[in-house]
Amino acid sequence: MIKFAHLIFLLVVPLCAYAQNIYVATNGDDQNSGTKEKPVATLEAARDLVRQYKAINDVPKGGITVWIGEGRYDQKKPLVLNGNDSGEPDVPITWRTLPDNYVSITGGRSIDFELFSKVENQLILNRLSKKASENVLQVILSNWG
Repeated sequence: MIKFAHLIFLLVVPLCAYAQNIYVATNGDDQNSGTKEKPVATLEAARDLVRQYKAINDVPKGGITVWIGEGRYDQKKPLVLNGNDSGEPDVPITWRTLPDNYVSITGGRSIDFELFSKVENQLILNRLSKKASENVLQVILSNWG
């Protein structure tokens, strides 16, 4: 029985020395663990998982990779990274997309095209060339929920 326990220990311990993966998906949930089966939904949650992992464990030999799945990730605020989020040359922390996945990370706020209208203020139009004045649109901020 002791030999069997040693065999299990020898098989399990080396697995802990290899890379750690954290997954992000648009259909994830930030309360998830960040595994492939239970990804988090935001880049902030992935960053926080990296920080939590580093606070509890040494970064494994293969480093930590944050895998970002297909989709659009709208950032409502800046993603702040600092020294807590960096690795070392032999134990990197890498952020990358899943192979063959198209990922778009956007900042700011999306504006619906319906909020745009032609500029009608003659004072503004007089400052523009005729060609430009025919193509300039405006957004009325009072309509921008």
